[in-house]
Amino acid sequence: MAIESQDDVLLRALRAAPDRSLGELAEAVGLPRSNFGRSLASRIREPVRRLVAAGLVEERSGVYRLTESGRRTLAQRSLDS
Repeated sequence: MAIESQDDVLLRALRAAPDRSLGELAEAVGLPRSNFGRSLASRIREPVRRLVAAGLVEERSGVYRLTESGRRTLAQRSLDS
């Protein structure tokens, strides 16, 4: 059984439900909330920025969604595993 990379987990979460904020995305990938009930979106900020820089994810007005390239990459990775 292959272990999914953090990038793959984020891409799958965005494929399942596009137009998510960082907080919603953190929740979707199972990051726990802080002791004060806030999401730990800061823990995925850098990985999401890398995906945006790679052209796999696009950001508009604070929400994120897969690009066509992101969909193709995710499909290819699924075939490779």
